Amino acid sequence: VLIFLLNISTISTQDVHIGDAPNVSYDGGSDFINHVGAHNMIQTLNWIFSNFPNPTHIFLTGCSAGGTAVPIAYDLINKHYNSYLKGGPRAVNINAISE
Repeated sequence: VLIFLLNISTISTQDVHIGDAPNVSYDGGSDFINHVGAHNMIQTLNWIFSNFPNPTHIFLTGCSAGGTAVPIAYDLINKHYNSYLKGGPRAVNINAISE
């Protein structure tokens, strides 16, 4: 039985882990913010998919901005592990709590 836990934590760029806009300036000045939460999440999930190829249970948690991203992460993880395109249905139990 292989189980892993993914905790999505808060961030400071306010893109709630789904941003896709690097080098954004809101004041027209030289201060830039990289809203690249989506890229970070996909890279993390790709690592998880490579390193945990056959889990039986997955538990997702998130708080603050991380809580907002939990449903997105859930959908991506569910599609990866429980997809008919991957050779039929799998019995990966995925649970989530977001705050």
